[in-house]
Amino acid sequence: MKKSNKILVFVSLALVFGLLTTILFLTVPDARLDSKVFWLAFAFAIPVNFVAATAIHIWASVKGNGVVRMPIAYALVAVFAAAYLIVGFIFMYLPVNKTTLPLILLLIITVAYAIAAIYFLRAGDYIVKSEAATKKKVLYIRLLQASVEDCISKTTDAQTRKELSTFAENVRFSDPMSHESLTSIEMEIMNTVDKIAAAIGGGETESVSALIKQAQEQLESRNRRCLLLK
Repeated sequence: MKKSNKILVFVSLALVFGLLTTILFLTVPDARLDSKVFWLAFAFAIPVNFVAATAIHIWASVKGNGVVRMPIAYALVAVFAAAYLIVGFIFMYLPVNKTTLPLILLLIITVAYAIAAIYFLRAGDYIVKSEAATKKKVLYIRLLQASVEDCISKTTDAQTRKELSTFAENVRFSDPMSHESLTSIEMEIMNTVDKIAAAIGGGETESVSALIKQAQEQLESRNRRCLLLK
């Protein structure tokens, strides 16, 4: 999330809670201001609620996949902010003077909020990390395909283009998920493709076909190992 959007959401939260506070003090009976229950309910409904919402907003907007984090964060805030406000406003307006019941209810909401935040936010972090790892694993095949397509664009020989196009299709439909144990064979394939590019650049048409065949065999070996890792 862009810094300007982060600030915009924070300002929006501040304005909403500021508006609620203004409405509250304009409409609540003066007698309630002397009640401990009022100030207890107010503390949870406004300050605690605002701090929790802000903290979760900051988590949602940190570097990472906001598409994953934001729906989780703002759904969490919406549910528990509403619970705080509903319970808080009820006890701020009703002529309740004993703090026992409102304290119990507000603590229940707080504990539920904390537990939900721990599980949902950890789940969000896990999804973001998993997506990052997956993106890294599938990058190799994309780079390899791009390198082969570069070779195709540099050759004018019809047979070479046909062989490279077939190889490019095989790369395209290869298992996209890489693995640390495949590093060696994947580097060999990339080195062979570099040799193909160099041979095309040097006009060594005769050696290109052999190199393409070698790269194809290496790719097949790599894909067989991918199957074993499933």
